[in-house]
Amino acid sequence: MAKVKHLYQYASPCTAITTTGKEGEKEMEAKIAKLEADVDNIKGNISDVKMDVREIRRDIGKLETSLRSEMKTDFRLMFAALITSVLGLAALMAKGFYWF
Repeated sequence: MAKVKHLYQYASPCTAITTTGKEGEKEMEAKIAKLEADVDNIKGNISDVKMDVREIRRDIGKLETSLRSEMKTDFRLMFAALITSVLGLAALMAKGFYWF
C-alpha cells in the first residue's frame, strides 16, 4: 500500500475547471475563444498548403512536358548516331571482305 501512495505523488494534476459560477463561465469562454482562434489559424494554414500543392502540380506538369520534349529530341539524336555507326561498321566490313 505504501507504493501506491508513493505513485500518486507523480500523477499529473487534473486540468478540469474547479471554479463554479461566473468565474468558471469566464474561464470556459476564454478557453473556447482560444480554441476558435487556433482552429481559424489551422484553417488558414490548410488553405495555404492547398494553394502550394496546386502550384507544385502545375510546375510538375510544365516540367513533365518539357522533359518529354527533350527526351524525344535526345532519342532521335541517339537513334541517328546508332544508325550512322552501324552503317559505318557495315562499310568497314564490306571493305575488309573486298565486297567493293
